[in-house]
Amino acid sequence: MTTKDEWVNRLREALSTGSLVDLANGQEVDLDDEGHWPADRRVPAEALRTVLLDHDLPADPHGLRIRGAMIDGMLDLQYSNIPYRLTLQDCFLPEGLLAEGSHLRWPDLSRTRLSSLNLDDGMIDGTLNLDKTAIEGGVRAIGATITGQLELNGATLSNPDGYALILDGATINGGLFANGGFTATGELRAPGATITGALDLTDAALSNPDGYALLLDGATINGDIFACGKFTAIGGIRAPGATITGTLHLTDAALSNPDSYALLLDGATINGDIVACGKFTATGGICILAATITGALNLTDAALSNPEDYALSLDGVTVGALFARGDFTATGEVRAPGATITGQLDLTNATLSNPHGQALHLDGATIRGDLFARGHFTATGGIRAPGATITGQLDLTNATLSNPHGHALNLERATVDSLHLGGIHSWEGGLNLDFCEVTVIDFEKKTKLDKYTEPGFIYPSPVSAIGWRVQDIHGDLAEDWKVARDWLDTAPNFASQPWEELARVYDRKGDPSSAKHLRWNAAHRVTKNSPPLSGAWRWLYAATVGYGYYPLLAVGWIIALVIGASLLTFMNPGGFVPTAPTARATITVESETSAPEATSIGLESSPPNECPALDKPVTAASPEQCKVGGYPELEPISYAIATVTPAAALSAPAWTPQLTWLNWTLTGMKLFGWVMTIFLLAGLTGILRKK
Repeated sequence: MTTKDEWVNRLREALSTGSLVDLANGQEVDLDDEGHWPADRRVPAEALRTVLLDHDLPADPHGLRIRGAMIDGMLDLQYSNIPYRLTLQDCFLPEGLLAEGSHLRWPDLSRTRLSSLNLDDGMIDGTLNLDKTAIEGGVRAIGATITGQLELNGATLSNPDGYALILDGATINGGLFANGGFTATGELRAPGATITGALDLTDAALSNPDGYALLLDGATINGDIFACGKFTAIGGIRAPGATITGTLHLTDAALSNPDSYALLLDGATINGDIVACGKFTATGGICILAATITGALNLTDAALSNPEDYALSLDGVTVGALFARGDFTATGEVRAPGATITGQLDLTNATLSNPHGQALHLDGATIRGDLFARGHFTATGGIRAPGATITGQLDLTNATLSNPHGHALNLERATVDSLHLGGIHSWEGGLNLDFCEVTVIDFEKKTKLDKYTEPGFIYPSPVSAIGWRVQDIHGDLAEDWKVARDWLDTAPNFASQPWEELARVYDRKGDPSSAKHLRWNAAHRVTKNSPPLSGAWRWLYAATVGYGYYPLLAVGWIIALVIGASLLTFMNPGGFVPTAPTARATITVESETSAPEATSIGLESSPPNECPALDKPVTAASPEQCKVGGYPELEPISYAIATVTPAAALSAPAWTPQLTWLNWTLTGMKLFGWVMTIFLLAGLTGILRKK
């Protein structure tokens, strides 16, 4: 049978009876052997087309079934309506099948080899079966509608310089299944497509090194996407603006697009989870900007690598939770500025590495659960989260952070409910808590035998905490103000506010003594950083009343002044004359029997013949017989107290210094004593510490 008419008659009979035209007689067909198609197995494309377009022919419900045939020529079914099922199994169509705008029912091209397949704008009632089909020029189904499934299990699509499968704007109501060894060389694309059901690419291999292996821009997948198992995509996956109502499964998959994005989901909406854990690898960035993920992004044990750029970018994303724990590794920056994570961000035991930038970037992010970065978690490049809000814990217990050229942890202007920094064994870089608001900072508590400076356990430093607010602290920092002092001393630039803030915490914890110690140390450091002139006054302020925190130091100064004034008075009695002018009368000796006359009524005269002074004023050193009788003696201690203390100076002293140097010295001591008394009273009332 070699003529067209003979084939037409045979195919008509097969169509009417529903019998299988098996030209291979049940034998296995080697579709790769193009040279062994005898004439009796070569069906003219025109003969097949004639039968398919003859609507007057009676058709069995099984439709037209052909196996093991070579369709000689292009099978052109454009804009045709085939009212029954067409089955071409184990066939070879070297010039392809053109069915643009056609209406087909349950077409079955399984195990068939075609040079191309064009179904643009076509209508497929039921399932399109392309299982184990090999198509060298790719499959086109732009704008097509498939009411059932699109089956590509085990199929091979190859179009290295173009599209392996193009489904732009297509509608598939039963899901797309391309697993079981499916391979596609060239881009597999379905922008704007709607797939109701699963998109199953389990164990598939996609390759398009010069572009994207899978493109789903703006597509709607009303189900799950399975690209897991041994799934590989050389060229990466992109689906910006896509909607996935189920879960995106990428467990154990391998995505590679080193010069761009291994996975791009900008603006996508995923109502389930993204599960990319296990042995999942991505060479090239994962970019999910401004997307909405209702469930979790699970990257547990995954490996991301994009050393020169972002390994994971979640800018502005909204996600239920982010799990990147276990053996998760990221080479390149992990970033989520402006992101909203409604649950946990769990990085326990993860390894992040970006030596020339930030390992984790969370500027302005909102995390409504906890952020765990504990255990064996390491970040080479540091963590930055200025302006972030973490309503739960930020737990870095036992973590290792390194950023020698910047901050190991930057929480500037962040709001954190609970910050855990205990058990840290390795820390390189600064800790920035400037204007950070923390409810609780928890440092690991150690035994009494431990020292916070011992190797194996360190406090994160250097620390900068200008403008910070903290409500409570736990651990050794809360129990030993010296630990707090030494920790705050690591700041590259001194500011008193961080010290005052910790002092307030001690006050709230009922430990005013530790609060006072911290405040004094803060004031002392202000002094050391002051200009020479103001610094000198502050040194005096410190020495006299301990910056107002130790006002009883003034008592010591007053006592010292009393002792000093007493010694001056005791050692210089000749320098003091009576305060009363009448008691200062100059003594004049008239005869051996005469005696000095009292110049004031009521005063007794000195005994006669015993005053050796001649024309001299009476001083405290004058003999008793030279003094006016009954005048008070000069008592050094009493005089010193009356001189240097305001309370004792309410009554005028009976003696006054006549020597200039002595007068100035005692006047200075008096002024200093009065100042010390004022400082004492002000310190006891707290005036000195008021701001």
